[in-house]
Amino acid sequence: MGERREIGPRLAYETPRGRGWAMRARCANDILRIVQFTLRAAPRHDHSSADRRGVGDDPGRGVGRRLTGLSATSRLSAAAVVSGLIYSAYLIFVAALPNHLTNERLSLFSALGRGDQSLALSILASGTLFALAIVAWQAASAGSGWRVHAWALIPPTVFGFLLLLTMPLTSRDLFYYVASGRTLGIYGANPYKLPPSAFPGDPLFPYANWPDYTAPYGPIWLVISGGLARLGDGDLLWSVALFKLLAFASYLACGGLIWAILRSRGRAPLAGVVFWLWNPLVLAEFPGAGHNDVLMLVGLLLGVWLYLTGRVRPAMAALALAAMVKAVALVALPVLLWHHLAPRRGWSARARLAARLLWLPALLVAACLGPFWAGAATFGPVQESGHYYASLGHIARIVLEWRLMPRPAGELTRGTIFVILLLRYLLILRRAPGDARSLLIGLARACFLLLVLWPFFVPWYSAWAVAIAATLASQRHSWRTMVLCTGATFSYVFQFYLPLRMVTSVEFRSILSAIVIFGPFLLTFVPWAAVRRGPAWPPRRDTPARRPAG
Repeated sequence: MGERREIGPRLAYETPRGRGWAMRARCANDILRIVQFTLRAAPRHDHSSADRRGVGDDPGRGVGRRLTGLSATSRLSAAAVVSGLIYSAYLIFVAALPNHLTNERLSLFSALGRGDQSLALSILASGTLFALAIVAWQAASAGSGWRVHAWALIPPTVFGFLLLLTMPLTSRDLFYYVASGRTLGIYGANPYKLPPSAFPGDPLFPYANWPDYTAPYGPIWLVISGGLARLGDGDLLWSVALFKLLAFASYLACGGLIWAILRSRGRAPLAGVVFWLWNPLVLAEFPGAGHNDVLMLVGLLLGVWLYLTGRVRPAMAALALAAMVKAVALVALPVLLWHHLAPRRGWSARARLAARLLWLPALLVAACLGPFWAGAATFGPVQESGHYYASLGHIARIVLEWRLMPRPAGELTRGTIFVILLLRYLLILRRAPGDARSLLIGLARACFLLLVLWPFFVPWYSAWAVAIAATLASQRHSWRTMVLCTGATFSYVFQFYLPLRMVTSVEFRSILSAIVIFGPFLLTFVPWAAVRRGPAWPPRRDTPARRPAG
């Protein structure tokens, strides 16, 4: 062996004189211990306080700091500066709102340019922003103090304000909001019955996309958009600015509700809020593009917070109102309801309690839908389920069309999706009862299920999962959501890159988008540790030796 000497609390050996694999292994183990001791003896900053606060499965927990030697404040400030430069460059050189407002055919790559440089630039900028958002998220989960809070919360507010001044280049839904809002607010017509094309003389009609479609949103959104359209008074810039201001305020409100939910669970709230506020897809789609999904998320998060703080009946009412903005919020209501009913014994007691909890949401829904009732046209998501784009359901339908006509292929696909959704959703409800964590995991699973199976998918739907994952504060669900958002953002390449659009069909681009969005996301559900271990074969039993004859 060799002569021993003390190295801190560890023992290490000099190079052994003997040979053999056992000696080498012991030597390598001692070297590894020396490295571990060196890392542990490195100066620590504020991640130890995060550990004392109980940031259980939050990401990071000081790993990045041990590798880089930077404090949480330094990493947050660096991420804020670089991200701010990217967002500022996007505003100044690409998408300033007044410069492009009246261009009806403008999209992301037509604003960037038609060369390959625009493709490389967009991919590089998006990838950098997601990487910096992850850095900020990990730093916030490991840091504490007012400087960390300031660098975590102020920069994304500035980013949102910068994007508030930009033209929506990935979607023109905002202009449909303006047009359908004017249908109600200016002309007093029912947007469920009359599309924007019913008023071709309207001064803002030429800017509306989907002019022949009736409104697919809830009645609360119709009232809000009608009021904003009246405030806009026919001015396109002012009308767009009002809708974007509403989205920006809702984006900040979601951050406040995520903070309140995490505090009610006894968790450190900063990491979850940063996970929401810094997400590049959330910033681009809500302050940037003004989608109304963020207002629905305000109602959904409000309902979750009310439920976790013991106010069950107001929670159900908040979810019902959120569904009157966009019906997808209804997915959360059965999860919360069954979570509350499951501990009760007996189905009769559960039925009575459910009736006491649901009469107010039912009354609110009836009061909202009644003045706008237009039959089947009142249920916008039912219309959307007949469309296919960038989804696994669209891939399944295209495969079925090799053997079937388009209509039966579509009906078979929709029927299969409905059956799978129902069965899997019942299983999610069965597992939802328990503590607050079980409830939020059930909500996250229900959201993932809807995103994966719904036949029509657009990238900003991924933000639904971001809001729920932020309240859960789970490393596993957060990383899954980040992978989904990254793939959804990169799918814009296949939708808007002009050389690709010129040589491919819509169906081919839809398949490529679905693969980019859901391929990496579904891989996060694979138990890679079990795959690496291989199958657990039963132990082999040795055959007993035969006795010699005689």
